[in-house]
Amino acid sequence: MIDTFAPYQNVRLTIPLSIIKKEAQHLWDNGYYVEHRGNWSKGWFAFTLFGEGPYITLGGDWGDKSKYHWTKIAKKQCPQTVEWIQELPIEEIYRVRFMFMTPGGYIKIHHDKEPHEKIGETIVNDAMNIAITNSDCTMYQVYKNHYNIVPFNDGDAFFFNNRYFHFVDNPVSSNLRIHMIIHAKWNSVLAEPCKLNLLNKSFLDHDEKFYVDKEKLNEKIEAYSPDLSRYC
Repeated sequence: MIDTFAPYQNVRLTIPLSIIKKEAQHLWDNGYYVEHRGNWSKGWFAFTLFGEGPYITLGGDWGDKSKYHWTKIAKKQCPQTVEWIQELPIEEIYRVRFMFMTPGGYIKIHHDKEPHEKIGETIVNDAMNIAITNSDCTMYQVYKNHYNIVPFNDGDAFFFNNRYFHFVDNPVSSNLRIHMIIHAKWNSVLAEPCKLNLLNKSFLDHDEKFYVDKEKLNEKIEAYSPDLSRYC
């Protein structure tokens, strides 16, 4: 069962990891990617497998479904990955992307919904985030006086609730991080209960490079710091 309030849930999927890794690495090695949200990230790039186009990596509402499709480059350069996704228990697919992050890259603290919108609720059952290669990269979720780490290892798949504030850090000593993000309405999937390890730290005490605007963050953080004790 998908818990749309939980910060994350591990999902049991059979993933042909070596095949997907090979095809994703091929895209990277041959320059099939564009910078993604460069105004609040460093070293973050993306390629769209299913969407409006291979290099249209942003998107809001589902919009005009006739514009969404498997991109020609995806079908040609990573056919086995496309075939695997098509066999997943998905009722309706919205968008699929490979997300690349270079060593030394990071994503600043942000969220993907405004405070007046209900915590956790999303028409696409949250983002399915799959670690193809994670290396020493770390994803954090941030609350007013706590944070938690999403425990990614290569081959892990999580429903990741990106309505909570979060950021990502890929150390210089790490390798290229490759994740796949799937936005979709899902049929039956086995999502494990969230087991959260909340760590104490003020939302203002992380490394300065991870902040876009501390003043605006201060205005919103209260609305995104619910009681998560049920998951601890």
